[in-house]
Amino acid sequence: MAPVPKPAQAMPDYKTLMEHATSLVLLRPDLIAEPQLKKHKKTSKDYDEDGGMSMDDEIEAEGVVGEMECLRGYFESMKIENADEKVFLEEIFLGCVRHVKILKGTIAVVNGVSGRGVRPQYERAVLTVLGYLILFRINEIGLDRLTGLVRGLEPRHIASFLSVLSDPVAVEGALRGCWCRVLDASWVHDNLVTPLLENASNIHKLSKEFLEKLNCGMTVAKSTKPPTESKPFLLTKPRPRRLPEPTERISTVPKARPVPKTVYEGSSEQAALEKTKVENRHKTQTLYEEAQRMQFHAAKVAAAAKKAASQTLPPKPTTPDPARKRIIARPAPTFKEVAPVKLTTSAILRENALSKKRRDEEVKEMNESEVRLRDNNAYGNWREAARVKEEEDKRIELERRRLQVQLAHEDAIVAREGILIENRERVQEAKELKEVLARAAEEAKHEADLEKRRKVEQVQDLQENINRAKQRVIDENLRRAAEVELQSQQLREQAYKQHEEDRIRKTELIAQIRLLEQRNVTPAGFVVKTVDLTETAGLGLLGEMSVLELQERLIRAKTRLIDTENTKRQTIMLAKQKKLEAVAAQLQEIDRERYLRKHQRDLKRVNADGLLSRPISVMSSASNCSSRTGGEREALIERDVGLRDLADKLASRRAARLATRAATKLSAHQMASVGSDIGSECGSDVSRRRDMWCELGEAAGEYESMKRVGGDLRDEY
Repeated sequence: MAPVPKPAQAMPDYKTLMEHATSLVLLRPDLIAEPQLKKHKKTSKDYDEDGGMSMDDEIEAEGVVGEMECLRGYFESMKIENADEKVFLEEIFLGCVRHVKILKGTIAVVNGVSGRGVRPQYERAVLTVLGYLILFRINEIGLDRLTGLVRGLEPRHIASFLSVLSDPVAVEGALRGCWCRVLDASWVHDNLVTPLLENASNIHKLSKEFLEKLNCGMTVAKSTKPPTESKPFLLTKPRPRRLPEPTERISTVPKARPVPKTVYEGSSEQAALEKTKVENRHKTQTLYEEAQRMQFHAAKVAAAAKKAASQTLPPKPTTPDPARKRIIARPAPTFKEVAPVKLTTSAILRENALSKKRRDEEVKEMNESEVRLRDNNAYGNWREAARVKEEEDKRIELERRRLQVQLAHEDAIVAREGILIENRERVQEAKELKEVLARAAEEAKHEADLEKRRKVEQVQDLQENINRAKQRVIDENLRRAAEVELQSQQLREQAYKQHEEDRIRKTELIAQIRLLEQRNVTPAGFVVKTVDLTETAGLGLLGEMSVLELQERLIRAKTRLIDTENTKRQTIMLAKQKKLEAVAAQLQEIDRERYLRKHQRDLKRVNADGLLSRPISVMSSASNCSSRTGGEREALIERDVGLRDLADKLASRRAARLATRAATKLSAHQMASVGSDIGSECGSDVSRRRDMWCELGEAAGEYESMKRVGGDLRDEY
């Protein structure tokens, strides 16, 4: 590729070159058209080996002007005479035409990754030119020239494009797949993916720079800034008058509400609780000290008594009397003090409402008993009979379901034996078909290997020719790059000299300015006047007041506000005190009613059973259930006709299945597996039935215990 043109006395105008290249691409609408809108169908012959469109086919396309005609017309209209610029623009334009399919696919992938929709034509033209330079010519033009070409573009057009091309995941994923659909995978790896990954870090820096400009709202300047014109200093202008400082600074911030004293002091209940804790701790400490002091007192007393007894009484026999040995147990502690339970106001009110509701229900029940004269015992007997009948029906239904499950199990065993025979035949057919397909696949694989070997040899020859041509182009580009680097060095030296001259001139100007600033000029407007706080403005208004009068009125207003707050606080405290007294009265009434209900409940239990009722144990009901035998099941079958029919049908099906199995020629392994399944299922049938009845018994016991507990809770509340 021709190097970027560089004039002899000035830096190259990269922005103008990119605008010319974008305008050339816009002359060919087919280069920037969306892929889904392209209706012209082409065969594989319309594209060359690099994935682009041949120039002859493009010229023959309907409604499209030839590349050379476009270039000549554009150069004449724009009056471009520089030979280097012509070569640069010509190679960019022809390269975009040649690799149009690769560039369109790249732009489509970038739009999908960045979430952009349809881009304008100008933006697609800019991305087409930039994509060609990065994908196919980045190693030839170099990073510095690429940076100069890119910085003249709008950040909003190319920021997302550069960020996707610098992402290794996107390059190895979506972009590689898009390129491999057009070109050979090895060519894509060597000529597109590898150079792009090598320069990914530099491209990422460019994309980061453009993203920062885009986030900060920076865009490319439309025009250059005019040079700064120096102006003479205006030394006769007086300084502004300084305002006098106020004697007292009045705060405009509202005063914060002080923290109430109760936060630090605590409530009376908390103080009483702390006092009780201190007293209990003191009692415990006293008892502990007394116990420590009297630890060996009993041993000492016993030793002294034993010594006195040995002196006065005759010696005891050596053989101890077992009848006199007694172990005196320590008496159990008695807790006389009941731990107080503090109820909240809402709990007390709910308890009061519940007590009132219960009293109303008792009065209503007594009135109904007097009017209807109903007998509660008759209802209880009827309910017990209904419960017994319901349990009997449940047992019959469970036995019916058990027999139905066994019938379904017999059918499943017969179906399983048939499936085993059918599967054996299918496996044999599949093995024969697999052998035929394996032989055919082996022959096809051998032919494909021969064809691939021949293609690999052709590709290797072609690759050698390409490498030789590429080396010639690289040598030519290196020679041109050396010439360009020499010109750049000369321009940098000239710019450095100009910069040094400007710096020296600015230093001298700054020194002159500082000399002027050091002159001792007396500033004007430094007269400070005193302010009389008792003096008014003198405007003649009715509401004129001095600063002292305003302060006095402010103090009076604060005093009135404090008096109002104290009055309101006293009213609230009286209302709270009345409410607490009412709640305390309700709490006493609730405690009295609870004591009466508990006394009545204890009397009722003693009169009914002679002792307090004991809840039914769930384990006892489970043990009774597990002790049942198969006699109950036989009795159920005899009583119910439907169960008897199901049992007969099950026995006949089981006998038929066993006879059929004996007649068939099943393998020993299959018979063993089926027999083990049947034995395990039949063996576990008895245990399943026993567990089922046990679970029913446990559930019934739990239901009775829960019902009794619920009745106790209802009586309590």
